[in-house]
Amino acid sequence: MVTIKTFVVGPIQTNTYLVCDEKNNALVIDPGFPDQGLLDFIEENNLKVKYILITHGHFDHVCFAKKLKEETGAIIAMAEGEVEMIEGSYQWSGKKMGYKLERFEPDEFIKDEDILKVGETRVGVISTPGHSPEGLSFYFKKEKIIFTGDTMFAGNVGRTDLPGSNENILWESIIKKLLTLPDETRVLPGHGMETTIRQEQR
Repeated sequence: MVTIKTFVVGPIQTNTYLVCDEKNNALVIDPGFPDQGLLDFIEENNLKVKYILITHGHFDHVCFAKKLKEETGAIIAMAEGEVEMIEGSYQWSGKKMGYKLERFEPDEFIKDEDILKVGETRVGVISTPGHSPEGLSFYFKKEKIIFTGDTMFAGNVGRTDLPGSNENILWESIIKKLLTLPDETRVLPGHGMETTIRQEQR
C-alpha cells in the first residue's frame, strides 16, 4: 500500500508527487519548484527518499531536483533523451520566467519497461514521448496508478508546439501506452486534477 501526497508548486501550478509506503520508503516525482512544505513533510515523517523521478526535462518539472537530492541523498532518474531538454530549460526558466534553474546531473538513466524498486513497491517505466522527445510515465501496476507528466491530463493532452514535441508521437503514446491500461487505473498528471483511464477513454 502506498500513500500519495501532492504539492502544487510554482507559477505553472506543477504537480509534484511524494509517494511513500508503510515503512517510510519514498520517492518524489517531478520536483518542479522549491517547496519548503515538501522538505518539511519528508523530515517530519522520517521518510527515506530513494528516487527523484523525472517525467520530462521541462523546467517546471525539474527546478527543485538538485536541492531535493542534496537534502535527501536520493537518486535522480530520468530518460537520457531528456537531458537536452534540461539544457534548454536553463535558458527558458531564466529568460522567460525569471527563475534560475540550478544545474544538476542525473544519477541514473531509465527507459521503457524498466522496473524500479522502492522498498516492496515496484514502479514500471513506460516510454510516452510526444510532449517531449523521450518523456516517461511511471506505473504502479499493483496499486493501479500511473503518473503521466504532461503527456495526458484530465480531459486534455500535452502541448505539441514546443521544441522537441510531436503531435503524432504524442497520440501514439496515449493510444498505445496509456489508454490500454486497466480502466480503473488512476491517472495523476503533471498539472491539474486526477482522472482515470476509463474517463479518458470516454
